[in-house]
Amino acid sequence: FSLMAVPVDEAGISEINVYEERNGIQLAKARGIGLDIGTSAIKAIELQQSPAGMELLHYAVLPVPAGTIRNGVITNPADIGAVIKHVFKTGKIHDKEVYVAIAGQSVVVRQVRFPDMPADEVHNAIQWEADKYLPFSPEEAVIDFHIIGPAESEGEIEVMLVAAQNELVNSHVAAIEAAGLTPVAMDVQPFAILRSLGLESLDNQRCSGLIDIGAGTTDVVIFKGDSLKFTRIIPFGGQRFTEAVAEGMNCGFSEADDMKLQAGKVFFGDEPEINDPNDLSVKIFGILRPVLEEFLLEVRRSIDYYKLQNRGESIDELVLTGGGSKLVGLERMLEGELGIPARIGNPFENIKINPRQFNVATLTNLAPMLAVGIGLALRGVEEA
Repeated sequence: FSLMAVPVDEAGISEINVYEERNGIQLAKARGIGLDIGTSAIKAIELQQSPAGMELLHYAVLPVPAGTIRNGVITNPADIGAVIKHVFKTGKIHDKEVYVAIAGQSVVVRQVRFPDMPADEVHNAIQWEADKYLPFSPEEAVIDFHIIGPAESEGEIEVMLVAAQNELVNSHVAAIEAAGLTPVAMDVQPFAILRSLGLESLDNQRCSGLIDIGAGTTDVVIFKGDSLKFTRIIPFGGQRFTEAVAEGMNCGFSEADDMKLQAGKVFFGDEPEINDPNDLSVKIFGILRPVLEEFLLEVRRSIDYYKLQNRGESIDELVLTGGGSKLVGLERMLEGELGIPARIGNPFENIKINPRQFNVATLTNLAPMLAVGIGLALRGVEEA
């Protein structure tokens, strides 16, 4: 999906393919760059299709200055542009065309039905009826759609409606251009993750749930085969865990984040250290327990709502991504409480990593955070 239906002068985006000249013939480069501008960090990934398969060329991750991104909107594009420049310099990424993702409360994804009609008529119908499906004015948004296929009811089609408020889109374009880069297309974050994990090409009868735990929000996405069935954005992310640790341990946010990453884990009662009150991991778990229960409640509500709307449907697995998924034991907790097999997604599963160029252990640790960027880069390769 890309928000490319809007004219270029409204969103500042144009479709650009990357080419190289060889013996006077234009050949498409089989490479792509994904740029993930997150609440807590900016991640850039460059992939290339080689005879040996998909391979990682370059990557870099740098933190975002506090307060420069709120609810997905970049409040200071110039500052973020400077960080993006530094990311590209650090990662030794030289190409200028990037694929970017957007997320947050200002992004809406809806599955709607229309009478069976050609795509151009669907476009016109959406322009007339968009206000029925959006919590904001259609005039304030970039709107795109994708025809999924025939609906269960005869004579109807299912359409995926995607919309993002202009403020969100324009802030990303401004930051990218401030970095001297060109945005090729904008993707919706959950779709980029599905692509990175290969989940969009699963068997059409398999129903999977994606739980992407970012710094500020968590996306719950349920899909069957390559058809999106449900999306919900929970205003709850990894920062809530860090804030709880900071308050409970009476320390600063940065120190709390380090403690969470190094000693944070979910206990299940069968660990030998569970009865040691001086164990740091036990202390942190005690602090995080009520926050984890709140998180679990929101995920359960999302799944229960999906099941209520789709009676008879069951979810075959949960796949966790995002920085928040790195909390040790979180997937086991979800599996035990929800009764659904859960695992951490690995976007590097089908990507070759040169151990002489990259630290494999570092990339393995970062993998859940890089799913969006990898999915975007894969799209760049596919469209090159």
